[in-house]
Amino acid sequence: MTDFILAGDIGGTKAHFILTTVDGDPRRPLYETRMPAADSVSCEELVGRFLAEAKVTPRWIGLGIPGPVINGRVKPTNLPWEANQDIVAQAAGAHRVVFVNDLVATTLGVPFLRADEQVLLAEGNADEGPVAVIAPGTGLGEAFLLRRGNRWEAHASEAGHADFAPRGDRQRRIHGFLEGELSQVSLENVASGRGIPNLWKALGAEGLTDDLTIEQAILAALDQTPVIMAAAQSPSTNPRSAAVAETLALILAQEAGNAALRLLATGGVVLAGGVTPRIIDWLRQPAVISAFRKNPALGGFLGKIPLKASLNGGIAVLGAWAAAKDLANA
Repeated sequence: MTDFILAGDIGGTKAHFILTTVDGDPRRPLYETRMPAADSVSCEELVGRFLAEAKVTPRWIGLGIPGPVINGRVKPTNLPWEANQDIVAQAAGAHRVVFVNDLVATTLGVPFLRADEQVLLAEGNADEGPVAVIAPGTGLGEAFLLRRGNRWEAHASEAGHADFAPRGDRQRRIHGFLEGELSQVSLENVASGRGIPNLWKALGAEGLTDDLTIEQAILAALDQTPVIMAAAQSPSTNPRSAAVAETLALILAQEAGNAALRLLATGGVVLAGGVTPRIIDWLRQPAVISAFRKNPALGGFLGKIPLKASLNGGIAVLGAWAAAKDLANA
């Protein structure tokens, strides 16, 4: 009898599922699909839709879900249901189900990254020590990996809600402007998809402007972030949006250096999340590497830490698979 693993990355709008045998390769699943999640009435119903297509009963299921997972229960962000691991297992006919926070799933997916899915931003000498993961998406997630024998353990944090510590005159001016706009100038409020419009507004207060048509489009957009990021690709006509991308890259590099110090991340630092690939050209700039390594006391230590950027926006499902594989190996 063949035992199967089902893994899923469930977001607020869509879900990504893969199916493998217990000894299979998640990079080469037997079955894979993406489906809408916003219309789901329960986690059991959403998983059941996939299983109806795949026509198998998995023994183990791992699901990455946006929200805090507490005692096998989760209330997802931007979805109208709550879920319980045991109830999902019973409905799916599975032996066991494990929920992991979506950032934890992304973090567990980092070891699966292929060389062609990563950009080495700063060279270093990685060892078996902790790996810090910073994931700017809609919000800013931070986590880290620890090696335990032949497996990785992911540990989440709420560092995205820590205060933003500005460097240099421009960042201090941005901080001062946003203090009058926000209840807290957190890292997430300047270094994520949610923070991009905040940077654009603050840089406008400095007198920077984009092409008038572009500015009107940004102001009219329900979601300004993708419009700003698209405008940044033409810096000669849109210096305001380009300055947003440049500032965002610098702030992320600074936070990468801080994370490396907090965790003694001798295994390296990885920038993941959906925003990272969209600012990869700015992340390659020498000033970004200098910002990562700048520390009067421990610059030498940071000079030995590699900094990488992930170009794969779908690694969370691989991390969810890794969590299910741990169940199978238990």
